[in-house]
Amino acid sequence: MFVTDLTATCALLATTGGALLEAPADRPWGVRQAIVVDPGGQHWVLTQHMRDTDPAEWFGQVFEPLLG
Repeated sequence: MFVTDLTATCALLATTGGALLEAPADRPWGVRQAIVVDPGGQHWVLTQHMRDTDPAEWFGQVFEPLLG
């Protein structure tokens, strides 16, 4: 789910009974993401758009280690 302010959304979730499973982290493709679980047990990947990127900038760094 895309959110406007990832830090604020994670903080709000923590005060309403949710939990942070993976702390917010910047991704090379221009987003910041966190994984959370809401009070009902539903897992969410929260995403904040940070910048537009050219896939040529990050594709190799992300996928070359996986391809060997």
